Amino acid sequence: MDKVLHQLELSRKELLDLGLRNPLINLQKRAKQVNIVDELSKETYRLVVIDGREMKLKALPDDKVQILAEIEEKNNINAAIDFENLLSQPEDDGTEKTIANRHADTFLQTSLSSEKLQTRLLSIYNDARTYLQEQGVNILFLVLGFLYWYESQSSSEPRKAPLILIPVELSRGNAREKFRLRYSGDEIGDNLSLIEKMKAEFGIDLPQLNGNDEFNIEQFYKSVSEIIQEEKRWKIEPNEITLGFFSFGKFLMYKDLDSTGWPNEKNPSNHKVMSALLVNGFREPQSEYADDSHIDEIVSPKDVNQVKDADSSQILAMLDVNSGRNLVLQGPPGTGKSQTITNIIAESIGLGRKVLFVSEKMAALEVVKRRLDQVGLGEAVLELHSHKTNKKKVLEELNRTIHKSRPIIKDDSGDIVTLTQLRDKLNAYCDAVNKPIGNTSISFIRALGFAIKVAGDFRYKADFDFSFMQNWSESDYMSARMEVEVLDRYLAKSGPPANNPFRFSHLSEFLPSQRIDFERTILNAKKYTDELVTGANELAKIMSLRVPEKLHEVDQFCDLGKMAINAPTLGGLNLNSMDWLENAKNIVFLIKCGKSLSTIHLKYDVWLHEAAWRQNLVSIRSNFLKHGDKWWRFFSSDFRKARASLQHLCRKPLFKETKYCLVLVDAILDYQKHLKQFDQLSPLGRKLYGVHWKNEKSDWGALYELFKWIFALHQDVKNGKIQRDMIRFLSGTINRDYLSKQIEFLATKRKEQANAIASVEASLKLNFPNEIKTHWNLTMKRQSELLVLWHGQMDKLQQLVQYNQIAS
Repeated sequence: MDKVLHQLELSRKELLDLGLRNPLINLQKRAKQVNIVDELSKETYRLVVIDGREMKLKALPDDKVQILAEIEEKNNINAAIDFENLLSQPEDDGTEKTIANRHADTFLQTSLSSEKLQTRLLSIYNDARTYLQEQGVNILFLVLGFLYWYESQSSSEPRKAPLILIPVELSRGNAREKFRLRYSGDEIGDNLSLIEKMKAEFGIDLPQLNGNDEFNIEQFYKSVSEIIQEEKRWKIEPNEITLGFFSFGKFLMYKDLDSTGWPNEKNPSNHKVMSALLVNGFREPQSEYADDSHIDEIVSPKDVNQVKDADSSQILAMLDVNSGRNLVLQGPPGTGKSQTITNIIAESIGLGRKVLFVSEKMAALEVVKRRLDQVGLGEAVLELHSHKTNKKKVLEELNRTIHKSRPIIKDDSGDIVTLTQLRDKLNAYCDAVNKPIGNTSISFIRALGFAIKVAGDFRYKADFDFSFMQNWSESDYMSARMEVEVLDRYLAKSGPPANNPFRFSHLSEFLPSQRIDFERTILNAKKYTDELVTGANELAKIMSLRVPEKLHEVDQFCDLGKMAINAPTLGGLNLNSMDWLENAKNIVFLIKCGKSLSTIHLKYDVWLHEAAWRQNLVSIRSNFLKHGDKWWRFFSSDFRKARASLQHLCRKPLFKETKYCLVLVDAILDYQKHLKQFDQLSPLGRKLYGVHWKNEKSDWGALYELFKWIFALHQDVKNGKIQRDMIRFLSGTINRDYLSKQIEFLATKRKEQANAIASVEASLKLNFPNEIKTHWNLTMKRQSELLVLWHGQMDKLQQLVQYNQIAS
């Protein structure tokens, strides 16, 4: 026992943190704390704790921020600042008032600007919430009052330690609202670290807090002042207030493990688990149940209080716990550890035992509690340590549970019988699938597993008929496997046929005398393929186009060359302009207008002077329409003037009939209408047709044929049928004779290469899949490389022929 007690005390000291890095001993400036200034601790305690008011943290006014900055720049930044005078208000000057309005409102004044305050509160809020979610403990406190103390008489720098720590919470309705601070309801604890530090190093017993409604904060400060009065330089600052993070966890453990605080019969040093943990180690007896034990033979459904699904290993863990063994459950996430713990707790409740379930992570506690709630055992659980509980709520929960009536449990004997029958039925199924099949020693489940594995690796073209195997003996099975193993040995030696360069060959015979012929055929195909590549490169160079890679691209090249040879005369045209495609409708309309102008000229030039085409005949036409069909028209001076004006524009005498005169007038007006449209689009014609454009005297039929040809060319370029460089080639000077010879040469090489490839296919009995059947659907470069590969690896062809023979 002495050895255990000694080891326990050593372990306790490792938990004790009385150093100056502990903020409960020496609080220094931190990024995640907010100093409250110009407030009274007494009023703050009343508002926050006793009245339970929500407090808003108030930023320093902008004008005060500037004054504060000047003070800090002028004085030492650590010098004390008189915030009382800095923030005093006119209404606070009354001599009769003992407490200023600013000290009794629901605002806590800070020393930060608005922007810095909100940024710091957001950071504190996020950290506090994260710690609460992960650890289940609130470490955010509002400190009221500090003790300023010195390590020794020679120390020049004072240390300051919190005196009263109020557990608080920050909250807000949404992201736009400002944060509010309120008392969390947890017990206001003593600064245990400071009390222990003062007692151990200075022999000072600081007073304990009395955290009830009758607690007198002023009396507490007075008691502390009286106790430290022997220390000349020590002092307390009762109205210095700070919001920040403080953790008591390790010190609470230190206090709990103090042997002097326990009854002798329950002293931690006397507990066998503590003895095993600290000194002797765990020497657990061997489990009564082996890992491969048949659970259903050990335990009956009526013997366990299992509330969640469990496999055999989990049930074995439950049985070991029931027998009193200490154990460790191990396993990666998702393997059912929390589910097993839930079952163990339920089993212990069923046996009338008490369970203490602790965890460093809040999530682990919550998942087990949630599972117990789901099965109706949540009433048996008391949450002792949680951010959801405090002393009052714990007492209320105990009272509620104690006075709760006993749950009514229906007779479950029928369910037990049904469950037992179902278990026996499942066990019978397991026995059946593990029995040998027919005359073999192979079990059904093993055969099924092998069949599923094979089905996953292979795809049969048709269902395989297994009926002839029904009466196989073990020797029949082994004979069949020997035949398959012949193929298996080949595959082990030569590898999968899919990796063989001749994998598409169905050749089943390959004599040494045939090798030379095969090699000659392959080399011949390579020769014609290389010549085809050379010819295609030359034609691509001539036409300034991208070099073709596949055979169908060679055919397209020949077609492009023929198109260039048969193309109309394109010199002088702006062939590369996108207007041929984008302004096609305007080009057609321009040609239509020009053709109309030419037609009108051709028909009426014999009647009209050239000047007539530019005259405004609107009034003349109006007079003809107004008076022309009247018998007295020649008595009208307007009619006679209109007729005289028109006669002046004509080469011949006018017809007496008005309708023929109107035909001439309308022809001039139509001409002018078409001419206006023509003039608007003429710049487009000059831009595109160049030297072919002769204004109104252009050859409209020829221009239209050129447009149709060029429009189709641009359409093919847009659709990807023709390379855009083809337009540039057609824009230049084309040596049609030389181009014709190159196309003829390339077409010849194309046929020779196709015949050579066909000879290779026939010799090797190649049978390609549909997607690569058309001359392999490879680039010519890849075809040439493949032919070289085949020529250099003829031994691989022998291997494939051997496989074809075995497979057949």
